[in-house]
Parts: sequence; structure tokens; C-alpha cells
Amino acid sequence: MNRNLYMLTEEQMECIAPLFPKSRGLPRADDRLVLSGIIHVRKHGIPRDQAPIEYGNWATPCRRFVRWTRSGIFFRILTNLAMDEAELAMFDSARCKAAELRLA
Repeated sequence: MNRNLYMLTEEQMECIAPLFPKSRGLPRADDRLVLSGIIHVRKHGIPRDQAPIEYGNWATPCRRFVRWTRSGIFFRILTNLAMDEAELAMFDSARCKAAELRLA
């Protein structure tokens, strides 16, 4: 795997596993890869369709990000992953800027 890729650790996944919604019907893509891909795209500010192929099809993380953000799951995941308030503020401020642009 490419060294520049972001990948959540097993310990981080254990911490947030209860926050993921239950699967309905078909088995879904690996939550670790999808969430790591979402964080990688947001962290580097790249277009979602230019995410490294190691994270899988770019449409899956995109759909989950939108769905999880609307339902509050993504915020709870980030809150649990944040090591300190500075990390959480970084994610939250980026989200606020995007919301402000949409409102303008």
C-alpha cells in the first residue's frame, strides 16, 4: 500500500465500530477503507473522484459521507477519533466554511 495513504488503525476502528449503521441487505464495502478514504480526501483537499484507487470506487465514500453527515454519524465518528479539541475544530471549521458557501 502507498505510504501517503491514510488508514485508520484497528484500535480506532474498535472505538468507533458501534457508531456505524447496521447493514441492510447486501454486504457493504469495508467501513475502514471507506472512512479512511473520506478522511484522506478531506485532509488533502482533493476532488473525490481523484482519491487513490486503494480506497475503492470513489462514489462509495462520497455517498457515505453525504449520508453520514446528514444523519450526524460522521460528526460522532470524528468526535470519537479526535485526540484533542484542536483536531475536532479543524474538521468542524472546514465543514462550516462549506456550509457558508452553500448559503451565500
